[in-house]
Amino acid sequence: MRRHFLAFGFAVFTALPVFAVNLDAAQAAYDRADFPRAMLLFRGEAERGDARAQYLLGALFESGKAMPRNDEQAAFWYERSADQDQPEAMLALARMHASGSGVPRDASQAVSWLKQAAALGDAKGAYELSRCYAEGRGVPRDDTEAFRWLLQAALAGLEEAQLGVGRLLEAGIGTTRDDAQAMAWYRKASLQGSVQARARIGMLYQYGRGVEQDSERAIRWYRRAAADGDLIAAQQLAGLLLTGSTEVGARREALAWYRFAAEAGSAAAMRELGLAYENGATGKPDPLAARAWYESAAAVGDPIACIRLAGVYLEGRGVARSYHRALQLYRQAALQENSDALNELGRMYAQGQGVTRDYANAYVLADIAATLGSAAAAADRDGYAEKLSEEQLRLARMAAGAWKPGAPLPVLAPV
Repeated sequence: MRRHFLAFGFAVFTALPVFAVNLDAAQAAYDRADFPRAMLLFRGEAERGDARAQYLLGALFESGKAMPRNDEQAAFWYERSADQDQPEAMLALARMHASGSGVPRDASQAVSWLKQAAALGDAKGAYELSRCYAEGRGVPRDDTEAFRWLLQAALAGLEEAQLGVGRLLEAGIGTTRDDAQAMAWYRKASLQGSVQARARIGMLYQYGRGVEQDSERAIRWYRRAAADGDLIAAQQLAGLLLTGSTEVGARREALAWYRFAAEAGSAAAMRELGLAYENGATGKPDPLAARAWYESAAAVGDPIACIRLAGVYLEGRGVARSYHRALQLYRQAALQENSDALNELGRMYAQGQGVTRDYANAYVLADIAATLGSAAAAADRDGYAEKLSEEQLRLARMAAGAWKPGAPLPVLAPV
């Protein structure tokens, strides 16, 4: 007979096999919410040395269900259980050392317990150990070790580890890039219900990585993932439907998926929905709807939406022309180091649109945009240089040259 307790963090309560009559009675007491009785019975078995009872008693102390929460007592019983090679107790101790609950906070000790659990073949222990190596918690960061432990967890059948192995193989982190193997692991995770794995399978089919490119299969996998709430899958599906079909039905479905993701908070979906309305994806262009969605995306900081919306105000498309609003929006995107926004902002300074004409400021902005990879900005910058005196050019070059990614933008006065 198997029943279930609550779970805490790594894994506190898991399926409980019946080792003795008292453990069965303790489980029954827990099921009917008689937590003091359950604790009494677990304590009796724990004091007689039963490792499983020691672990479950610790979990009751940590939960605070039978009495006020007592992390110190929880850690005491977890340690006695862990000393008898109980992996769940090791995971609980790792979690407590990581947070400093009931024991001194000690990331290296947390790693030590995870290593012991992983050495016993515990998939969750291997997975959490992989995360420690990937993030440099308690051990030096080591992508190769992170992949090794993640693979161990994946081979043991842990769904999130299978998804993670696929991602590392796809990115070539800690191992050689192998899209075909990534696909294989995504399929394993998908069979266990991983929605994200289904979205990644769709992506590999869409771009022909590790498999032959197949838009129809990509659409099918995206639909499965999107139907289960994956926002990236919904956006990719919408994009494929819009670009791959001229049928009104497909385009309406695309807008529905964009709207689904947008209403769930995706700034990218809001922006793409705005573009779809601007371009008349299912009929006539709708500039009012387009602007509304651009505004929504810009309000949550999407730089591309800021640029598109700035263009709407700059040209007065469906709205009164406003250089001031365009400047604000370009600046908002420029502060995120978007090269297109920086260059467009520089052009507004050069043309005196909403600000006093200022070729020096335009030069600085264009030079930074060029540094970030904009070829158009490099050409504009050279044109601005011809408008400056030697001293103005020297100062502008100095200001632009002093800028480093992540630093505030020089000369960029508030609009």
